Amino acid sequence: MNRTYAAPIGINHPSSGAFAPVNPSSWNSAVYPLGAIHQKNATTFSVYSKNATRVLLEIYDTATDSEAKHDYWLEKNTDDDIWRCKIKQVPEGCFYAFRDWGPNWPFDEASQRGNSAQGFISDVDEYGNRFNPNKVLFDPYAKELSHDKEKPEMFDAGHNGGMYGTGDGDYQGEVRRNVDTARWVPKSIVLAKNKTSFGRKPKLPAKDAVIYETYIRGLTKSASASSLNDLLSNYSCFEEVPNVPAEYRGT
Repeated sequence: MNRTYAAPIGINHPSSGAFAPVNPSSWNSAVYPLGAIHQKNATTFSVYSKNATRVLLEIYDTATDSEAKHDYWLEKNTDDDIWRCKIKQVPEGCFYAFRDWGPNWPFDEASQRGNSAQGFISDVDEYGNRFNPNKVLFDPYAKELSHDKEKPEMFDAGHNGGMYGTGDGDYQGEVRRNVDTARWVPKSIVLAKNKTSFGRKPKLPAKDAVIYETYIRGLTKSASASSLNDLLSNYSCFEEVPNVPAEYRGT
C-alpha cells in the first residue's frame, strides 16, 4: 500500500505526438464543454470546481490495479470556474480521473502520488471544503464509468471500500486520509458518444406505463424483492421462477 513516486506531478506526458498537450497557453480562456469531448485529433477535458486550487488530470492504461501513465495540470477559466485542458490523439476508451487540491489541503511542491500528507491542513474547513488529493475522483460529466467502487479484484487483492474514506482513522495500518485510491477507484471513460446498451425498450403506450425509479443494489439486496418464487407463486406461468440466491442479491 505504501507507494511514493519521485517524478514531479503534472509533467508526466509526451511533449509531442499522442497524449501531448495542445496549446496549453489557451486553456485558461478556453470554453470547451464539460466532460471529455472526443474528437479525431484531440480530446478536451473540462470539470467545474469553484473552490479547487489545483486540478490534475490523470490518464490510465487500465481501469484497476495500475498507476497513472500520464498527467496534466488543468487551467481554470475564472469567468466560469471550469478547469480545462486539450490533449492530442487520446484514443476512445481511454481511462481518466482527477486529483483536486483546495483551501483545506493546498498543493505543496513536495507532493507526490502514493499516500502523501504534504500540504494537509484539515479534512474539512469552516467553509465545508473537503479536498483530498489522495482520493482520486471520477468525472461527474463522464459518459461512462469503468466499474463500481468495489469489485471482486479489489477484494482478491485484500482491499475494500474503506479506502475511500478520509479522516485520521485506520485503514490496514495506514491513516485513512493518506491512503491513495488510484489503483481501485472507478475511472471515467473517453467516448465519442454514449454507446452503453440500455436493452430493448418496452413497447408500451404512455398511458399504460409506470416509471419506477430506485437504487437497484439496495432494492435487490432485500429478500422481499428477491424471493421471486414466493412473490409470484399465486400467478400462473411463474411457477418455475426461482428465488435469487442470497449470494447474488444486490449484484
